[in-house]
Amino acid sequence: MTTKPDPLRDLYKSLSGKGALPLAPDDPYYVPILPEAPEKDPILALWRRLDWSESESVDLLTGYRGNGKSTELRRLRRLLEENSGAKVFLVDMLDFLLMTKPLEPSDFVLSLMAALGEAVEKETGLHALTHGYWERLHRFLTTEVKLENLELDLAQIGAPVKLGLKLKNEPDFKERVQHHLRGHLSRLIEDAQAYVVSLVRAIREEAEDPDLKVVLLVDSVEQIRGVGTEATQVHDSVVELFSGQAASLAFPQLHLVYTIPPFLRVSCPRTRAAPWAATPSPSGPMSMCGTGTAPPTPPASRSWRPSSTNAGRTGATSSRRTPCAGWRPAPAATCGTSSG
Repeated sequence: MTTKPDPLRDLYKSLSGKGALPLAPDDPYYVPILPEAPEKDPILALWRRLDWSESESVDLLTGYRGNGKSTELRRLRRLLEENSGAKVFLVDMLDFLLMTKPLEPSDFVLSLMAALGEAVEKETGLHALTHGYWERLHRFLTTEVKLENLELDLAQIGAPVKLGLKLKNEPDFKERVQHHLRGHLSRLIEDAQAYVVSLVRAIREEAEDPDLKVVLLVDSVEQIRGVGTEATQVHDSVVELFSGQAASLAFPQLHLVYTIPPFLRVSCPRTRAAPWAATPSPSGPMSMCGTGTAPPTPPASRSWRPSSTNAGRTGATSSRRTPCAGWRPAPAATCGTSSG
């Protein structure tokens, strides 16, 4: 049976399967963001912020599902690698997080370390270093935390992937991890921070560049959403993670970019009060809000200038991260805007 031509149907089918995957910046189907107005491009603003930042930083990227965040993170990675000489890891948290259950800092940090560990093992020769961390983590969970029936030997090769899959696919295991680690969160965070510092140092030694900027782009966190009776609990857990537990999301010597759900703009009290909060634009590719080490003041000739107000209808101003203080408004610097 011959079907009648239907361009709309063909377009719909082209956006499923491989057509739904993120695009590389050089893909022939890629459409640049605001090519005639680079001063409004959130990815250029975010790249500039990361390029100028020293030591470590945290930035937040938000937007509605399907509006191009994953594609634009790949563009950001290319900008950082080609223009800033940075070493960039891009991880998809869909492979490491159970997106429909409440989050706590403990399981989120474990999932994040699993994602980072897998990326490092794939792209560098630092297997022994990552292996050592997972051995220590296994001893910590079994001897100090006394997490019974772990049924997972983190000392084995491939531990990051195995732990990520277990946290993603087994709700009971995730709940047990959360329960047992509630009294050991500080130790877990300290070990994770030490692991990140050792990774960054080793990556710099491998590259023979003591000042190499190392960046971790954390994608798909914005897809966390509860269903049914747990919807409110999941929502509140995300708000708490990115508000009350914000200090747990920063790591020494590492620059991070997290994607976050748009609802944090209105649901999180700290976010609502802070001038860096972005307003997602349904017609634009994305909106961006920044935190982290404040960049140096740019020259007056730059199109991106310090400002105490939003730089446009959907603008976002930056925020400075201070240890153990959550997210705090910075005195100035426009971070980015989206089209709308």
